[in-house]
Amino acid sequence: MQESPSQYVSPGHFYSPVPSNTDIERAVSADGSSEEITGINFRELQQLRLLDPLAKYYGEIPFPADKIPRFRFAFNNPSYSWTDAIILFCMIREIKPRRIVEVGSGYISALILDTNELVFYSAINCTLIEPYPDLLHSLLRPADLNSIQLISHPLQEVEHSVFDDLRANDSLFLIYSTGSTSGYARTFPRSYSLISNIPPTGYVKDGDGMSNISFGLFCSSTLSSGSSFLLRYLFQNILTGFMNTYPTVF
Repeated sequence: MQESPSQYVSPGHFYSPVPSNTDIERAVSADGSSEEITGINFRELQQLRLLDPLAKYYGEIPFPADKIPRFRFAFNNPSYSWTDAIILFCMIREIKPRRIVEVGSGYISALILDTNELVFYSAINCTLIEPYPDLLHSLLRPADLNSIQLISHPLQEVEHSVFDDLRANDSLFLIYSTGSTSGYARTFPRSYSLISNIPPTGYVKDGDGMSNISFGLFCSSTLSSGSSFLLRYLFQNILTGFMNTYPTVF
């Protein structure tokens, strides 16, 4: 049996990303629902204006509620369901990216590939980066591996040249676990570098439910189960600078 690594400091210590029980109780009991996220310009008016062009695609959403053979994607899945999926489908329709690079793959990949096939006749160049691709393989069709680039390595081991070809209106999807580990934290310098090289008219997406949990706040149910949100805070630091540059981080 593998031994657990020794802890440098205990949970709740200011060097530790893991909250103590006292931290959890204080965060869960605090009413932070109206707290603003300072330091990030979300460009709300621009984001709201974007809803009008997106709305015209709503009636064309093809996906079923439950999985059927015709589609890779279905709304009823455990991680990327109705609201997020509807917005993503409409965004892809509107921006018509030449290329999509997704870091962390699964149900979102299924939606992207279905949309690419049904609407764009597979013209979008798709690169999927997923070090644990079992779920992805269960959603893909055998022929998909001939038309996409699948990289089964962690982000920090992927050659930067994979991202060098991103151009205006292309999309970068960053899918992060809500857990905080040194392995995941190592991806953030690479993520920062990747976003900084996207053209100002490119699009960046946090695909892990950014809208569900405010950056500076804790989700009580997840905290109570023992998880923390170091990655949320790190991603907030990235967005603090880049929301002033990119038209949409959704």
